Amino acid sequence: MLEDAARKYPIDRSRIYVSGYSWGSNMAWRYACENGSEVRALLAVSGTLDQNEDCETFPQEVRHVHGLTDNVLDFPFGADGGTSYAVQLWRDLLECGDATGEDSYSTTERDHFTRTIWGDCATGQVILDTHPRGHFIPRGWFAKQLDELLSEGAS
Repeated sequence: MLEDAARKYPIDRSRIYVSGYSWGSNMAWRYACENGSEVRALLAVSGTLDQNEDCETFPQEVRHVHGLTDNVLDFPFGADGGTSYAVQLWRDLLECGDATGEDSYSTTERDHFTRTIWGDCATGQVILDTHPRGHFIPRGWFAKQLDELLSEGAS
């Protein structure tokens, strides 16, 4: 599909972003797992793969958002109840150490996020945004991610 689009449209191959919501997020994780060398960033919303999955490739950056009370595709808490397990697969593949930052932000008066950043990875970074709500696409989340990703390339 990417090659077909490239024949018709100018594509900046250094800025290929893959995304999905719910089961589409699971599919985006799978795509990044199999074709990650072509992917600048994975933007995943409320869906993951098994954290013990065997991936051949990985993207340069992973940004994942998930509700802690999601009852459609449950949030993958770690054995200790920790939230960092949700992106353990990518943290392992990108060879990340401990989290390098935590922050909180809001995109609306109802949408509040806790952000954990693993920025010292051997290749790229992993960002996990969690919120206390359920299974939905948070308003303003994609705009924030794209603003940040596109400003990285401008500097």
